[in-house]
Amino acid sequence: MIGASAAELLDLLAQMEHFNVSPNTASFNLVLKAMHQAGETLAAEKLLER
Repeated sequence: MIGASAAELLDLLAQMEHFNVSPNTASFNLVLKAMHQAGETLAAEKLLER
């Protein structure tokens, strides 16, 4: 996940939702951390607002 784009990370979350898998705290935080490291802080903020 590290090095993935915000779009790829959001796609991963969408796939999880499609399969009725809810992200737990660890997976959600991993996505947020990867977004932050990729410089996608606005995308991370929008994810938190969901």
